[in-house]
Amino acid sequence: PEVFQWLLSQAKLEQYEALKTFNCGIGMVLVVSEENVSECLSILQKYKEKAMVIGEIIEGVGVKYSGVLRVN
Repeated sequence: PEVFQWLLSQAKLEQYEALKTFNCGIGMVLVVSEENVSECLSILQKYKEKAMVIGEIIEGVGVKYSGVLRVN
């Protein structure tokens, strides 16, 4: 939501910090195995849910964020 752009500017937050702190408008997250992604997206779209792949879980230490915040 646009409120995050406002919040970043008012608090002088970098996008990386905002992504670590807030869910930035992501409503619900489903974690599914890679082989079930297409089926899961199809089912959600069938019920008119807005759905997209937003990341993946990989082996490592900590959390890595990439991309930018955008207002739709």
